[in-house]
Amino acid sequence: MFWADLGGLGKVDLAVVAPVFEVWLRSGFALPPGPQPNLPPTADVHVDKVPVDAVQLPARARKLLGVDGSR
Repeated sequence: MFWADLGGLGKVDLAVVAPVFEVWLRSGFALPPGPQPNLPPTADVHVDKVPVDAVQLPARARKLLGVDGSR
């Protein structure tokens, strides 16, 4: 069994998923891991126009994200 990305279907573009279909079936149709995106581990988040009655939402978001607020 071979797996191809959305690119061309040349031999160089194919990845082996399993030697035979039955092996791939037993694996739960697992696919090879894709390339990891090159993203930074952190990002700045800016919130605009928080409703007056929802001022607790940014505080809850900070708590869920584990942000302490110190820089």
